[in-house]
Formats: sequence, structure tokens, C-alpha cells
Amino acid sequence: WIDECCIRQETAAAKALDLYRSFKGWADERGEFCPSSKAMGSQLERMGFRKERPSGGPYRGSTIRRGIGLLAD
Repeated sequence: WIDECCIRQETAAAKALDLYRSFKGWADERGEFCPSSKAMGSQLERMGFRKERPSGGPYRGSTIRRGIGLLAD
């Protein structure tokens, strides 16, 4: 999923919910197991994609992951 649907870049950011929805759709299309959003978040954290909750800007109030973004469809 990361290789097909995401970009790894230090300046990239994406909402955690958007990442999970993308992964869930990708896994469902392939009939693969989809972990809970919490388990996925833990795995992304282990991979170095840090979690933040900005207090301002376009992501204000949302949980985001830094270092990963979603590619446009």
C-alpha cells in the first residue's frame, strides 16, 4: 500500500483518518486483512511516521502523520 498509494517525504503530511481509509480500501479490494486504525497507527509510528495534532493551519484539530502523504488518484 505504501509503495502504491503513498509518498514518503520529510515534508509530507496526511490526516491519519485519510491514511486509514485509503489502506482499508486497498486491503478490501485485495481481500487482505485490515487491522484496526489504532494498530495501523502503531505500525506507522514504528516505521518512523510521527503522529502530531496541530493547533493551527489546515490540519487543525486532526491527528496527522508526518513523513507520509497520499498520492492523488
